[in-house]
Order: sequence, then structure tokens, then C-alpha cells
Amino acid sequence: MKVIVTGATGFIGKNLVKALLDEGISVKAILMHSDSTKMPANVEVLRAELDNKDELLKAVKDADALVHLAAMLGKPGVTREQLEKVNVEGTRNVLEAADKNGIKKFVYLSGTMVMGSSSEAMDENTVCNPIGDYAETKFAAENIAREFKGKTNCIVLRSTMVYGPGETANRLKIFKMIKKGHYFIFGRGNNKLGLVHVKDLCTAITLAIKKDNAAGTYIISGGNYTMNDFVYAIADSLKAKKPIHIPLLIAWPGAVFLAIAGFVLRREMPLFPSRLKNLTSNQEVDISKAKKELGYSPVVSLNDGISETMRWYENEGLL
Repeated sequence: MKVIVTGATGFIGKNLVKALLDEGISVKAILMHSDSTKMPANVEVLRAELDNKDELLKAVKDADALVHLAAMLGKPGVTREQLEKVNVEGTRNVLEAADKNGIKKFVYLSGTMVMGSSSEAMDENTVCNPIGDYAETKFAAENIAREFKGKTNCIVLRSTMVYGPGETANRLKIFKMIKKGHYFIFGRGNNKLGLVHVKDLCTAITLAIKKDNAAGTYIISGGNYTMNDFVYAIADSLKAKKPIHIPLLIAWPGAVFLAIAGFVLRREMPLFPSRLKNLTSNQEVDISKAKKELGYSPVVSLNDGISETMRWYENEGLL
């Protein structure tokens, strides 16, 4: 079997390439022209931009499946137009190239943030309520894959928050803040969120590639944990003090003030209303469909995964 991977040089992409190679699957990586990241010697590297249909048509071929990981994250300075160009139109271009070249399966990696939050566990039938430009463009890309009428079988995987060795952005920031005593839990911290170790996510992607009957949308998670569970596990791994709780009656006015200050100063602030809502809302998920149809079963516990991640950060001199 041969699989094409876009976004192969990112956190998830690097782990997925290794997992596929370990399974004896041949890998072709689609990289941007500006990407100088070195790939394993046994990975075929091809160059193409997501907005260049001719380049994609030449690169996206001679494979059994394609995993589309490449995406633009929503960050300060990134416009809605840029997000739509990469996340929406880029997905459409990759999918059309795959279909024209006879690739049988297209796996699109999305996230549970497209569903918003709910007081009950969310599953694939939950009505989605994406909040923010990034989540909205990821949901739009999901719809492109779901509604595609070509011969390529499209599968959407909605992952909960991913952590593990190799992640050097948001989760690393949390580790650093907890180590320094600068992290706070807003409210009681008993709201639930889904977490998945990158190894388990790569297992789910591999299963989606291999399973002939895989179809539609699947939620992928390693388990539902409270915010306290997540933060305390990090504190324990670092042998740091557990973060204190900030009452929401104080947090909400503070978030509004920081949002206004950030707008005036043109700086990204550590807290603003939408982030506070995300940190305190319930995002529990149900992975029954993935278990039943893909045979997916997460194996990395939260404590083991956090400890492994912490050791990797320390070995890399990041903590």
C-alpha cells in the first residue's frame, strides 16, 4: 500500500509518517516549495502548493490513499481570506486532484472544535456550532469532503486536542506556564474535554486508511478528562505546584479588559472571551462509532502520555 500525506512535516504529520512506515506502508509526502524539512530517506518527497491545481495534479497520484493534514491555523495577523484559501479551497484542490488520479480513499483530519460545546457527550450526530474563523473554515472543508460526488471515498476524522512528543506550540506553552506557576484554572475546572495522544491519533488514521468499510465522519479521542485532570497531570509530571483557580466572576471581566487592551495595543493577550469560553465549556465526546467501525481503541493513558511528553520536552531542552 502507498499513502500520500500532506502536512507531513508538522507535529502530527511527522508522527504519522513514522507510524505508516512502521506498518510497512510506503509514504509520499507533499511539501510546499519553501519547506526545507528533511524527511526520512525512504519517503518520496514531492513539491506542490495547495492553491496550484496543476502542481497538485502532477503530485497527487500513484497511491492508494491520501491523508490531508495540511492546514493554516488561526493566529493573530492571519485573515479569514487566508484561512479560506488554505483550509477550504486548498482541501477542495487536493481532493479533486486525488479523484482525477484515481486515489481510492481521502482522509481529512478535522477537529472536534467544529462542534462547539454541549452539556452532554457529543457524537457524530451532534449539530455543529463552530466558533471562530479557524473552526468555521475547518467545518467548511469537512463539508467539501462529505458532499464530494467523485469516485474517491472521503472520510473525516474529528480529533480532540492532540498532545505528545513533538508538539512545540500550545501544549508546550501550558507546560512552561505551569512550571513557572503562571497558569490558572478558570472556574471549578470540572468541565470535561477530550484529549488524544498523537500515537493513538496516528493509529486511528491508519485504521481509517486500511478499513474497507470506513465511511463518513468519526470522532477520535483518547478519553474524556476534566480540566483539573489535565492540568494536575502536567503539574505532577513537572513536580510543580498545582495551579490555583480563578472564579469566573473575576475571570470574565478580566478577559474583556484584556481583549480591549489587546485590540488597542495590537498584541495577542493570554486571555480573551472566546478563549475563556473554550477553556471552561464542556467538550466531552463519544467515540463509539470509531470503536465499532474502525476497531479503534486508545492505549495511551493520560498520566503516561503527559509524562512521556514532559520527558521529551526536557530532553529537547524546551523546559
